[in-house]
Amino acid sequence: MKTTKLIIIIPIILYSLKVACQISNLQHVPPLMGQIGSYKRLLVNVEKELLIEDAQFDSKSRIKSKKLYSFNWGYRSSKQQRFKTIYKADSIYEFSCNCENIEEFVKRFKVGRYKEVTEEEGTVVADEPNHLNFATISKLNNKGLVISKVYYNENGYPTKNIIYQYNNLGKLTFETDISEEYGTREIQITYNNKGEYVGKIETSLREYKYTGGRIEKDIISYDKNNVEINKKKFVNGKLYSETICSDSNSNTKKFFYIGQESPDGYIDKIITYNTKGLELTISSLTKKGKETRRIQKTYDSSNNLLSVSYFNEEKKLFLSFDFHYDNQNNWTSLTHKQLIMNTTKGEEKETYETTVFKQIITYLPNK
Repeated sequence: MKTTKLIIIIPIILYSLKVACQISNLQHVPPLMGQIGSYKRLLVNVEKELLIEDAQFDSKSRIKSKKLYSFNWGYRSSKQQRFKTIYKADSIYEFSCNCENIEEFVKRFKVGRYKEVTEEEGTVVADEPNHLNFATISKLNNKGLVISKVYYNENGYPTKNIIYQYNNLGKLTFETDISEEYGTREIQITYNNKGEYVGKIETSLREYKYTGGRIEKDIISYDKNNVEINKKKFVNGKLYSETICSDSNSNTKKFFYIGQESPDGYIDKIITYNTKGLELTISSLTKKGKETRRIQKTYDSSNNLLSVSYFNEEKKLFLSFDFHYDNQNNWTSLTHKQLIMNTTKGEEKETYETTVFKQIITYLPNK
């Protein structure tokens, strides 16, 4: 009896089955909190528990090394994505490679080693790098704040550069991000007279030389809760679309979209919040007001995310994440459930496939 399986998801939400199973790529995994010494993440609902991520921290609870294992439903790759961080007084070096020995990668890495001259033509060409192998170098000021961060491919070629600026209180006020692949992005952050964060404006510029010189510019404004309250998109200097958030100070926010294909505009998204300002529901709507997708979230009394559930336009659950936490408010288990379609001899039947992850954390002793 031959059985095939089809995953029922909306493509823009997650990814492929293999990537969805990679816990570090799951979009709702909460960040770690507290003084961490190390952690291990395992896939547990298989015949034998599989270690999929292993990280070590230094005495200041700063990550110094990590291994990320590729796997696909019970099988783990022999190669791992390895990470190593070196902290210096005025800089931070971060390395990552899909290799067996990251020390060798660190040893041979050199900035500017990416060019070579071909004897036949005498022209400068770039080596073809492995996109899984890269390094970053961050420079610090005398207060220990990062003032620049440069990303390099494995051959030492700079691919991205970020510049940071701060006010006299040491708070970030301006960030400039220049990338070969993604263009330029600027973020301006503002504070009130008490030094409290009140919002930011993000401007990005991308030029697509291979599609007739198309230039796209986005200007996005955020409120004090980092909610996107206005987004303008320009194409070749002309306003293409705009999204405006209303009711920005209430527990319900409606997002009104106006575009070239919809000049009259319509409400395309509604977000509701609890009394603590945490998202409860996110609804995506069509022009006619029909809900095409809903995301629901729940929290515990410590504001930890307990669950995230995705529903389609038929209001059927097709994806969910459920968490349990320890007394340090770090998650210890994650259950990932996904709707799939099994086909046996031409007959289709919907069912849910469940993946369970476990996280084991060691904490640094109290000083």
